[in-house]
Parts: sequence; C-alpha cells; structure tokens
Amino acid sequence: MSHEVVSEVAAGNIINMLWQLMENNLEELKLLQTVLVLLTTSTVVHDEALSKAIVLCFRLHFTKDNITNNTAAATVRQVVTVVFERVVAEDEHYKDVIEQPIGIQGNSNRRSVSTLKPCAKDAYMLFQDLCQLVNADAPYWLVGMTEMTRTFGLELLESVLNDFPQVFLQHQEFSFLLKERVCPLVIKLFSPNIKFRQGSSTSSSPAPVEKPYFPICMRLLRVVSVLIKQFYSLLVTECEIFLSLLVKFLDADKPQWLRAVAVESIHRLCVQPQLLRSFCQSYDMKQHSTKVFRDIVNALGSFIQSLFLVPNTGNASTTVNQTGGSVPGGTASAQTNPGMLGMGGGVTVLPAFEYRGTWIPILSISAQGSAKATYLEMLDKVEPPTIPEGYAMSVAFHCLLDLVRGITNMIEEELGQVETDSEIATPDVQSSPTQSSELQDLHSTSDQTDKETVSRAVWEEMVNACWCGLLAALSLLLDARNDNVQTQASLLSSSSLMLCNIRLIMNKTASLEEFIRKCNFDLACLTEIWVDEDEVVALTQLPTPYIFGIECVCLAWCTRETVGVLPSALAYQRTPC
Repeated sequence: MSHEVVSEVAAGNIINMLWQLMENNLEELKLLQTVLVLLTTSTVVHDEALSKAIVLCFRLHFTKDNITNNTAAATVRQVVTVVFERVVAEDEHYKDVIEQPIGIQGNSNRRSVSTLKPCAKDAYMLFQDLCQLVNADAPYWLVGMTEMTRTFGLELLESVLNDFPQVFLQHQEFSFLLKERVCPLVIKLFSPNIKFRQGSSTSSSPAPVEKPYFPICMRLLRVVSVLIKQFYSLLVTECEIFLSLLVKFLDADKPQWLRAVAVESIHRLCVQPQLLRSFCQSYDMKQHSTKVFRDIVNALGSFIQSLFLVPNTGNASTTVNQTGGSVPGGTASAQTNPGMLGMGGGVTVLPAFEYRGTWIPILSISAQGSAKATYLEMLDKVEPPTIPEGYAMSVAFHCLLDLVRGITNMIEEELGQVETDSEIATPDVQSSPTQSSELQDLHSTSDQTDKETVSRAVWEEMVNACWCGLLAALSLLLDARNDNVQTQASLLSSSSLMLCNIRLIMNKTASLEEFIRKCNFDLACLTEIWVDEDEVVALTQLPTPYIFGIECVCLAWCTRETVGVLPSALAYQRTPC
C-alpha cells in the first residue's frame, strides 16, 4: 500500500479482510492504521469499498476501549478530510474542461447523482449520510452503521463546511444538500432552545418543554457561524432565520449559558464589517424584509440593559480578578466591596460597570478586531458551564466596539476607493479623444456614479439602522463607567459612530444639536469633511461643559475630564450637501 501498487480489486479484498477482523475484535488499532494508509496513499478505494472502510472506523469509535475510541475518532476525521480533499484535487484536474450545466432536481435520491465525478459522488453520499445520522435517520450509503452520536456528527459537518466551502459553492448538488438537508436540520435541532423559557411554569402545558442541551446547542451555533460566514450568498433566506434565532437567544428568559454562547456567536459576526454590510443590503434595505442588522444592534443594547436589571446568578462564590480569571471565595474585603480586590496587602480597583447598585466587572476577552470565544470552544463539556460574573457583559461590550470600529474603517476604505476610482475615470484633458473613446468614458463615468450612489445608500442605511441602538447602549455604559480605560474605549466608539452619522447623512443639524444637549457625553467628535469653508457653522451655543472654537477648519474642544482635537473640518452644514 505504501508503494501505491494496490489495485482497486485488491483494495476491496483488503477492506473485506479488515472488516472481518473488526467484527472479531482483533488488532483494532492496527486496523485503523491500515485503513488510514490505504485511503491516504492512493485513490483506488471508491463507492461501496470506501463506505465500508468509513463504517469500520465509525464502529471502532464506539467500542468500550477508550484508547480505541479516541484513535478511531481521529481516524474518522482524517478519512472525512481525505474524501473531500479528493474532490478538490478532482476539480483542479478537470478545471479546464467545459461541461454543459445540468439542472438539479430537488429530490432525496438514495444514490449518487449522475452529474458528479467519482470522488465528488463519494463525498456527496458521505455528507448526505452524515446529515441523516445527525437527524437520527438511517444512512443511505454508510451501510452497517450501528451507532452514532449527534455531537460527533455535528463536529464532522462543521469541519467539512469550514474547510471545504469551495466544494459546496462550485457544485450545485452540494448546494442542494446545504439548502435541503443542513439548514432544516439545524432549525429542527434548535427547537428546544427556542421554546424553553427559564423560570416559566410548565404545569399548564400539555407536554413538558425539552430543555436545551449544552453540547448540542454549542455545536449548532458553531455550524451556524460557519454557514453565515462561508455560504451567506447562497443561503440568504436561511441566514435570515439563523440571525433571528441568535437575537432570540439573547432574551432575558433564556439560560445564562445559552445567552453567553449566543453573544459569542454574534461577536464573531461583528468583527466582519463586510458581512454586516451584506445583512443591511439584503434585509434592512428591503421593503418587506426583517430588519436583521438593526435587530442585532438593538438586541445587544437590550442584552446589556438586562444584565444590569437581572445580574448573573452563576457561581456566587467566585470573585473575578483583574485578568479575567476567577478566585474562588475571594477575600473578605472583596466580598464586602465588589469593586476592590485585595492583592498582597494592597487594594486594586477592578475595571467594571456599576449602575443602580449592580456591579459588573469587565474581563479581558480578546484583542481588538478579533472574536476569541470561550464557551463555543468547550467541545469536551457535557454539562453547561458556570458563566463568570461580567463575562457576558464584556463580550457584548466588545461587540459594540468592534461593530462601530469595523463599520467606520470599512466606510473610510470604500470612500477612499471611490475617490481613487473617480480620479482614474476622469479623462485626460490633454488628449484628443475620438467619438468611441468619448462614449466609453461616458459609460465609465455613469457606472462609477451608479456604484457610488449604491454605496452611499448602503452606508446611510447602516448608520440609520444602528446609531440609535448603539448610542443608547453606550450612553448607559458611560453612565455606569467605573474605569478610565474602558471609558476611553467607549468614548472612542461613540466618536466613531458620530463621525459616520455626520459624514453620510444630510441635514442632521437640528437632530444632532438636540442629541448633544440631551446626552451628557464626556467627549463628542462630530465631523463633516465635504463642507466648504464658507458653509461652516460652528456650534458655539451648546451648554457647558462644551466649548467649541473654529481655527483653520479644525475644531478643538474640552470638557471637565478630557480634551480632544480632530484635524479635519469639524462643523455642521445647514444646507444640503
């Protein structure tokens, strides 16, 4: 086998022999090693022989010996990867061959579809049967399967979707599996999480409501994150359902661990501004569609407010330290004053939010612009974990910051690209263009104008959709601030948001004046970069502590605690841009 001299017939005979050894419980570890070598060193094993080899590995995974179980689980993962790597290699080999596309009928064939090549057929049948097994149905291709856990099946589905998205995007047959098998399966398995209400009485209900199961729910959310990230363009309608479910999981009547993993999943979306742009374009800008992007932002704000109203009821004997770890029990001073932590005889003030007697610490979650999850990675846990006090608040807080930062940077980059494209599209006045070149330049300029109009409409809708929810949440956090570093981060986020509003929305002078008067911000950065100098109107009538001044179209101001200068045209425009 290592010298690749095994024929297809000989490979089938080898697998039959290995099957007999497996059924007699002989040399189980050697069997797994042999199967892996046979499948990785050649491509002669296909169809029924391949399915038999995979079933052999699955059955060894559910033996009573722990070493054999773990080895078989690793072998199954490698074999599944090998099957899909063959598809990628096959596509690469036939990439220059032009084929007539064939329409795919929406049925549930038990055989491989005839439009696929051999390696793709094997992968199709394998993935279809994984969906069948996770759904507790009998497999079509993996004949002989006697046992399968839903958690292991979801892990395999996630790994395939995450590692081989091109297979599903390039083959209509695999796209059909996503729409007709994976998405309905995920929605079905989410049912207990949707119906369950923590603390609600089930005595009046004819049947008890099934409680959410942490291992399943966590893996489902991982699959949903991959589906949204990799296949959003293919699953627009299905992603609308998934995103609505994520928002529902933030409700106050859901278990604390479910809210924690849901906000971790949303954080993964908030660090992808282009994906948020797609949400806004596909949902919020449609007349009869759910305002998904707006709902996500508003849900984060409501989630933060609910944490102040209903504090985390997790492990009461755990005190969170400054680095985000936990100190069981804590010290007497820490228990009497939650904002203090005794360390080496001294007292350290923890970064935290405090509002109306509710103290919530801020933990170190992840670096700027990244979403490092904790509970979405607990693949070895069976029971729901205890959520440390302040963890959910910290993740939600980082969601807001990353969302604002990402949207701002995206708009800045696209504005720069629009300006660059405009300069390139401008014809050279020194040349003598012919009629055809004039028409070409005219079409180019028209296309550029249309593209810029669409982009600005999306920017304006994104800002309109999110600024109310963001400012409401950040205003609450500013009022509850208890740490200078976190306060500065929140203020920077607010300034970025206001920058977006004033740059992209016309005739907002009156609204912004009223907003600044009502909100007691420590620092407000408002800019409008495209105004002319003769149109600049300074806001000099605002109440203290705001002091504004104009000098070289640069507005500087100070408050009781901070001083800010932004080197651009900082002003309002009272006439349309």
